[in-house]
Amino acid sequence: MARLSPLALIEPSWIRPMDENTGVHNVIFSLVVGTALAFDFTNGFRDTANAMATSIATGAFTHKTAVSVAAVLNLVGAFLSLSVAATIASGIVLRTSSPCP
Repeated sequence: MARLSPLALIEPSWIRPMDENTGVHNVIFSLVVGTALAFDFTNGFRDTANAMATSIATGAFTHKTAVSVAAVLNLVGAFLSLSVAATIASGIVLRTSSPCP
């Protein structure tokens, strides 16, 4: 059985040395991730408002109970709903040996 050197665990082989485009790639990556997080945040609170409006309007939940139920169910849904992540990981996004184009 082949032994791994300690550096193989610290420095994976797919990491490339920094070049003049690395900073640009990092900025673009940060903007894309930031935009996705902002959209997810705004989409989440709009969906929660739509889902809880009927319960509050009919008197089934008080405001405080509706916010608590929405918070718990959104958290549980984030951990239980892995179908989208599994679909993306199964072939929509192709893995290459290089993290940057």
